[in-house]
Amino acid sequence: MNNEQMAPKVREWLKSTDVEPEDIRRSVGTVSGQARVTPQRGRWWPMPRFPRATDVPSNDSHARPRPFLAPAAVGHTPTIHGRTLTMFSPAKVILIGAFVALFGGLLTWGALEPSSRTAVAPGAESAAPTDAMDAVTLGENEFTGSLSIRGGLSTGVSDVIRYRYGADEMSDPRFAGDWDLDYTQVYGGGDSGWRYLYHAAFRMTDDQGAWQEEPNLTLEFSDDTASSRTSALVGEGAYEGLTAVAELTYVPQGRFEIHGVVIDGAVPPAPDQALAAEQ
Repeated sequence: MNNEQMAPKVREWLKSTDVEPEDIRRSVGTVSGQARVTPQRGRWWPMPRFPRATDVPSNDSHARPRPFLAPAAVGHTPTIHGRTLTMFSPAKVILIGAFVALFGGLLTWGALEPSSRTAVAPGAESAAPTDAMDAVTLGENEFTGSLSIRGGLSTGVSDVIRYRYGADEMSDPRFAGDWDLDYTQVYGGGDSGWRYLYHAAFRMTDDQGAWQEEPNLTLEFSDDTASSRTSALVGEGAYEGLTAVAELTYVPQGRFEIHGVVIDGAVPPAPDQALAAEQ
């Protein structure tokens, strides 16, 4: 059988097996209905998802044609005609990455910002010290205070003058009693640069005992200032066995500033006494 004889039979067979295509609109509606009831795989998104607006058919002849599903012949896969949207989009990935980076940067800035708000103002680190820093730090046996004159007392001896002093702001209560200053003096006049030379000694007394100062010399100058002296005050009564070594500085208008320490026992012997003891 040649080709001319086979051609009519092939055309008859093709006509008998040809399937008339279904209605395209009905096919698309069937597929869309199945998509609504078929579970779909969701996308990860850190923020709430907003509902998408329903597509409204446009009467504009220039509008982009919507994709449609064309039925295929028996044994073949249906073909979708038109432009469709894919699940993977590089632009969306870049947008999501930029959003995540911005969100992480804001969290980092919020964690570090409080430290910058509490930064020290310029020059604050070199501010003047407080009163607590300026205060004198005293040792265990150290004491400070001041003495101010209260009035004169009689000694019964014409050459010995006695003045009563009161303790002011004394850090150690063992020295808060009454201080009597006994002294003799020599007047030097104003032209020689000094006014008086005193040979004096303090004695403090209270209900517990007393502190007796060993006599020492003090110069009063023409400008009303006086020499300071380092004195040893020997304890008596409850203070026996102790010695207070203190610096007494005269302040004009009858005041003394005192700063000293309390030691156990007596002060070291004078050189002449040490030499005499060896002979």
